[in-house]
Amino acid sequence: MQPETILPLSWHERFIPVRQILRLELLAEQLILQSPDFATFLARFNSELDPPPLGVVAFKSIACYRSGLDIQSVTDEVAAAHFDNLKQQQYNQPLRLTDKPLIDFLLQQALLVAAKYRLPVQFHTGYGDPDLDLRLANPLNLRYLLELPQYRHVPIVLLHASYPYMQQAGYLASVYPQVYLDFGLAIPFLSVSGMREAIRQMLELTPTTKLMYSSDAHSIPELYYLSAKWGRQVLGEVLEQAITDSDITVAEAEVISLAILRENALVLYQSARETSIKR
Repeated sequence: MQPETILPLSWHERFIPVRQILRLELLAEQLILQSPDFATFLARFNSELDPPPLGVVAFKSIACYRSGLDIQSVTDEVAAAHFDNLKQQQYNQPLRLTDKPLIDFLLQQALLVAAKYRLPVQFHTGYGDPDLDLRLANPLNLRYLLELPQYRHVPIVLLHASYPYMQQAGYLASVYPQVYLDFGLAIPFLSVSGMREAIRQMLELTPTTKLMYSSDAHSIPELYYLSAKWGRQVLGEVLEQAITDSDITVAEAEVISLAILRENALVLYQSARETSIKR
């Protein structure tokens, strides 16, 4: 299935509630091409985010793929200079935003809005597209961002189990109250033993209230089925071993499995939806 053949949200809404996640870099690319100067661009970018569009329950960043997760503070003046350089280089050409200072600046603009509305922000971490530098995809690179007080109330969701950095991601989730971990893509694309080991490593430190299943499925319909099948099976195997090891009881395993497969995501994104509705 090609992206242009995917049916619109209105079609899917006939069968199931649909919520949106706003992709920050894609929005920025569209607005850069439409904006004659930095001031106009920044005003348009912020107006698209604040307030969050109705139905949007999270923002999403692919900074990991474009420039890495070592996000640093950038002044308006520096961002404006990089915007001007980018406009000169991309005149009448397709735009793919990879400029690190500009990405860092725009991401922190979005985080300020997310903090205002307590809106989750998803970060691609670990493996994924072939153009990323895996060394810069380690979620530990986010520590500078996580320590900034103005963003401490923004739920940060680390995607892809941060593979192969599962233990590092689990550490961040255990230390920082605002960090959550989603293991979509690691399931179902790893081997069965790899999926099992990934979940086991995440559960070493990640609070069970902050770990979430997702399919991360796209384009190929069968991926939704495979993700659901293997997600339930390997999680069950890991929890069964935890029962054998006397880490948890059977009753606790049932609560944990329901939380990871459903309840944690509902709590996190439902609260964002309610905030959006009340605005």
